[in-house]
Amino acid sequence: MLTFPFYARCIAKRKGSPLVKGEIVKITGMAPEEYCMHEIFIIINLDGRSMAIPLSQIKPVRVLPKISQAVADWCYWVARGYEF
Repeated sequence: MLTFPFYARCIAKRKGSPLVKGEIVKITGMAPEEYCMHEIFIIINLDGRSMAIPLSQIKPVRVLPKISQAVADWCYWVARGYEF
C-alpha cells in the first residue's frame, strides 16, 4: 500500500521523463487511471510543476517498509516484462 507524500530517488533514466538518475523528488500521489493502462504512474512535483512518471523509475527514500515493499514488488513485476 502506498501512502503519500513520500520522497524517492530516480534509479533509471526513461524517455519522456525529466528525471536524472540519482535525483530525489517528492511523490504526491497516484496518476489518474488513464495514465495507468499498461504501467503504474505516480505524480511528482518538480520545479513547481506536477507531472506523472513511471513508478518503476524510482526507489523510495526513508519510508515505511510497506511502501518500499510495494514499489519493489512493482519494479520486480516490470523487470520480468509484465504489464497490466
